[in-house]
Amino acid sequence: LIKTALRMQNTILETVINNPEFWLLLGMNISVFGLYHCGIFLPDKYNMRLEWDLTSTTGGLMTFFALFYNSNCFARYNDLYKIVKDMFGTHVELASALKGRVESIPHQRRGMRLLLASSFIFFFERTQDQVSEQEWDQLAELGLLTEGEIAKLQELQGLNQSFHAMQWGLHVILDGIPNWFDDHDDMVNAFHDKCYKIRQCHARIRDTLDLPMPFQYFHIMSLMMVINLALWSYALAIAESYFSPVIYLFIQMIFQGIRELSAALADPFGDDDVD
Repeated sequence: LIKTALRMQNTILETVINNPEFWLLLGMNISVFGLYHCGIFLPDKYNMRLEWDLTSTTGGLMTFFALFYNSNCFARYNDLYKIVKDMFGTHVELASALKGRVESIPHQRRGMRLLLASSFIFFFERTQDQVSEQEWDQLAELGLLTEGEIAKLQELQGLNQSFHAMQWGLHVILDGIPNWFDDHDDMVNAFHDKCYKIRQCHARIRDTLDLPMPFQYFHIMSLMMVINLALWSYALAIAESYFSPVIYLFIQMIFQGIRELSAALADPFGDDDVD
């Protein structure tokens, strides 16, 4: 428990302490604390003593806003996780159906790799506006796309490349189903349903990402947090206890950590450790 709690690498706390505002607020607290306890700054002389009770209202509001925002970001993150699991589960079902229902191995392999490539391209499109050269190279190294297929998809830049790759894969699979099968039409419909289930997952992910928590909410929460942390920095700095800077450090790390965690959960398709 202690080892986990004190870990800094690859945690939200590492992000917090690398933020300049963390050191600005902590520096303010330590500076005022030092001036007060050295007798240089006397808040009572200037009627500038800030009692802790005066910040209880703003502190309560900030706590509610921060936890509510974090809860909604986590619920959204959890929904996206379930959709992604459902999508890749459908890929597994497709691979199993291809093995049992399509006799042509070339059709099996090419159809499946194009469908997998379509999902990879979709996520690449979501993390940035277009697929980078490095990502195309990665798809080629994985054996999901040939150079000719990549060149053709690059010509379709901005025209939903992931959907085109999926359509190619579906057509390859359908071409591999012999027309003389008694249940040919049923098999065609089944593969259509599986492919468009993946497409529905893509659409649900896109729609969820296109409707984040309102920026106005995040803005008012951040404003409230900065103001309240500044007030707490001052109030604890002029407290009599020598433990007040340590207490403020913990408060600051917790609240700023919640905000950074929420921001990371709000954008799960990136390079963060929670992605």
